[in-house]
Amino acid sequence: MNKAQQDIRRKKRVLQFAEQIEIEQDERRLVFRVGRSGSRIFYFDRDHTRQTVCGVDVEASTEWDGDDLIIAETTEDGSTLTERLTRLSADQIAHLLVGEDSRLFRQPVSIRSVYDRVAN
Repeated sequence: MNKAQQDIRRKKRVLQFAEQIEIEQDERRLVFRVGRSGSRIFYFDRDHTRQTVCGVDVEASTEWDGDDLIIAETTEDGSTLTERLTRLSADQIAHLLVGEDSRLFRQPVSIRSVYDRVAN
C-alpha cells in the first residue's frame, strides 16, 4: 500500500470515529464524547493534561472565540488537534477538526461535520 492509500485509509477511520457527538457542559467544564471513543473532559478555567485512549499525554486548552468554542490539544511529539464548535441553530452544531501530525499525514487534515440535535 502506497503513502496516498495509507492517508485515505486513515482519513476513513477518522470519519467513522466521528459518527455522533454528545456534549455536556456546566460552568467549569465540557464533557465531549465522539463516537465510541469514550469521554474527553476539558476545563474552561485552566489548561490541563489528560491521557488519550491510547495512553498518550496531551496538553489541552479551551477558549472562546466569539460564540465558537476552540479546543486545542498538543502531544509531547508536537502533533496537534484543534476543534472548533459552532452553534448553527438551536438544533445544529458544526464541528471543524484540524489535525497536524507529520508522522501520519503529509499535510494538515481537516474534517467538517454538522450534527443535528437528537431528542432524548
